[in-house]
Amino acid sequence: MVRLTSRAVRPTAALSLGALALAACADLVAPEVTTPSSELQVTATPAPYQYTRTSANVRLPELVGGQWAAMRVSLANVGGAPLTLRRVCLVGADGQCVEGGAGAFRVCEGREAVPDDCPPPAAATTLALGGARFVSLLFSPPAGVVRAYDAALLVETDSGVTPRFFVNAEASACRPAADGLTCLAAGDRDGDGVLDEEDNCVDAENATQADGDGDGAGDACDAAPEVTNYRQARGATPQAAGKLKTSRYTVTGSLTAGAARVRNGRYSVTGRLAP
Repeated sequence: MVRLTSRAVRPTAALSLGALALAACADLVAPEVTTPSSELQVTATPAPYQYTRTSANVRLPELVGGQWAAMRVSLANVGGAPLTLRRVCLVGADGQCVEGGAGAFRVCEGREAVPDDCPPPAAATTLALGGARFVSLLFSPPAGVVRAYDAALLVETDSGVTPRFFVNAEASACRPAADGLTCLAAGDRDGDGVLDEEDNCVDAENATQADGDGDGAGDACDAAPEVTNYRQARGATPQAAGKLKTSRYTVTGSLTAGAARVRNGRYSVTGRLAP
């Protein structure tokens, strides 16, 4: 009689392979999971003549007072997550958002806005990947004025790359004259025909440069045009009587109340005057 017996066989090969597999898994590093971020892309027409990661500068054409021009701005989401545009507004002189318009500028929703149809900017909006929103910045200088204008359009977003973006606009106005148009000359902010570096009132039109008290501040911008009571305060270089020495030069003056313009053979110091 043949007796059949059985005994347990230990699967040493299988166990060894399993142990190797477990050891290999233990050495693996789990791939890092990154959260997609939103990213703002801004384009403008006319095209920016200067562009950085957080701002663009746009120059609008010169206009006769009473005409208007528009800058069209596209705000697109080119990131990997939804992009929220928290607000789009013009920035006032105090750095705060201005509702509606600021001076000769107005911001409108959409790219087809015109002065007679300028919808206010929409509230916070969220753009899907590849989505875009358009706004228009309208420039309408008053009639009969020759001067330069500037504005800053602020775009606030939740983008981790560029949460705040500024579109800075520069524009200027012309006015009709007997021989055609009188337009703003380069470096002549008030358009009076006198370049800023020689103008005793850079923000007030005064082609005659009248200065009754001789203190360097033209009568058009002198708070006390009959009293010599001004000191120079431009470029952080106040000029008082006597001698002023800086790290770069020495300026001497002869007026006891201050000097508006000081010249010698090596340099010329000019400036707006403040009380």
